[in-house]
Amino acid sequence: MRSFNSQIRKVIARGLTSTSTPRFALLERYKTSARSSRTEVLERQRKKLELLLNHANRHVPYYRDMFRSLGITSNGAVAVDDASVLALIPPLSRKDIVSNAAALTAEDNANRKVFSNSSGGSTGEPLRFLQDQGYVEEQFAHQMLLRTWLDTEPFDHILKLWGAVRDTYAGAKPFDAKLKDFLKNRTTLNSFEMDPATMRRYLRIIDARNPSLIVAYVSSIYELARFAERENIKVQPPKYIQTSAGTLFEPMRQKIQSVFNCPVVNHYGSREVSAIATECSVQSGLHILMEHNLVEIIRDDGTVCDPGEEGEICITNLNNFAMPLIRYRIGDRGTMAEWTDCPCGVVYRKLQNVLGRTVDVFKTANGEVVDGRFFNMIIYGTPGTEPVTQYQVIQKAVDVVVYRFIATEKLADAVAQEVVRATRMVMGSSCEVRIEYVDQLETTATGKLRYVISELAEN
Repeated sequence: MRSFNSQIRKVIARGLTSTSTPRFALLERYKTSARSSRTEVLERQRKKLELLLNHANRHVPYYRDMFRSLGITSNGAVAVDDASVLALIPPLSRKDIVSNAAALTAEDNANRKVFSNSSGGSTGEPLRFLQDQGYVEEQFAHQMLLRTWLDTEPFDHILKLWGAVRDTYAGAKPFDAKLKDFLKNRTTLNSFEMDPATMRRYLRIIDARNPSLIVAYVSSIYELARFAERENIKVQPPKYIQTSAGTLFEPMRQKIQSVFNCPVVNHYGSREVSAIATECSVQSGLHILMEHNLVEIIRDDGTVCDPGEEGEICITNLNNFAMPLIRYRIGDRGTMAEWTDCPCGVVYRKLQNVLGRTVDVFKTANGEVVDGRFFNMIIYGTPGTEPVTQYQVIQKAVDVVVYRFIATEKLADAVAQEVVRATRMVMGSSCEVRIEYVDQLETTATGKLRYVISELAEN
């Protein structure tokens, strides 16, 4: 039973919030359209794409010049029969955005409310970009939509275990932030602070407030789950836990589900384009929010991958006209699933997997590429590694790999030797493999823990 205080807050929040605003109208529309038909969804997506490309052609210098040089305009307009027109447009990199920020800014922004935003800077300097009020309304509607798939309505109590300073605040939380949390019936806990005393307090809060949904950094909720298990602390289960800001490996999912006694679903999004794709209750692939972001999986040459073929994730946000990001290389790799019917009733197609950052691959001395997931599987699959509570695997050079462990005790010699052997199996017999025990691991500016880091890719 949800806490009485939470239910009271839900009633107050609903009473003080107008549900007749555009964002709630959009939510109701998408609740219906997400369960319509593939043909209808594709047609709505096509219309949005056509509107976006023609806006970019008229008002965004970067794309106006590009479209003219590519010859994809006719009588001053871009005709979009389907999304295949995107294949003619070169993908957009972070470097392109930084170098062409002014040219990517819409010339008619005086006609709309525009906000400045920035990414978390997971692999370097934060990326700065513009978004508009229409995008904000769409972002809200789609975030609320995916929560309805998890049996959670907009005013149900949500608990966030989050890491971005802008969302969690340093020191005392300002009054307006407290009021916003109250009105949204939301509790926000800071994943930057995860010492034992704080984790005990967090678990008490979760148990007392019994949220419908926990939204969390995957590394943080996994750490909290392992702590609760070690300390034998039980909490009332939420309906669901939704993880984000990192790869949800299956052993992590199983551990979190076991400790919190509820399903764990994977969510994929970013500051640049907000919600991209999310798992439903079926837990089999991530439904793409097709009326918010058009997602492609592309090869190195920019062509589109077949379903099941791994490639780079490329995003076209359909709702931000202040600074359109068309075929944006977001920096992650993944695979597209075959488009099949989902038992949940949502017709949006799915990403089969989100595999992590494009830089999280290692290279061997003979030039072969090793998927960073292999090293995660060494940790999860080697018997005797249970003392490791957190870890990072770092490639320092083509022949140097360093494991950094936070552990309750050092690994037995035989276990450490097996980690070294398994690493050399793919990196080469001459690879130097070091195991270091540390008190803390380096995280990104927004508190995300990167499990696998290639310093070769970042130099």
